[in-house]
Amino acid sequence: MYTAYFTQIIDYQKTFFDNTYEAVVKLQDQGSQMVDWVVEKNSLIPEDAKKQCTYWTDFILQNQKNYKSYVDDSFAKVKGFYESLEPVKAKAAPAKKAK
Repeated sequence: MYTAYFTQIIDYQKTFFDNTYEAVVKLQDQGSQMVDWVVEKNSLIPEDAKKQCTYWTDFILQNQKNYKSYVDDSFAKVKGFYESLEPVKAKAAPAKKAK
């Protein structure tokens, strides 16, 4: 009975995380595009610095995907844990002694 409630709560939290994650991803993607554009257009930045900026933006984007994968796996594990629970049956009350 309660497992349905717990799985609904987990689904809600997962949806909340997914929506928040997508908002952050959009901001980070826009920031990455801005950095790429500035580095590309600016002739005063040395080539080594441009390579370093490109490396870091790629590194951040890759870790962004890894983070999402880790969180998705964790949500799946927690949800699987609650789905595998079986209800506990109440123990019968001890019989009263006759007088």
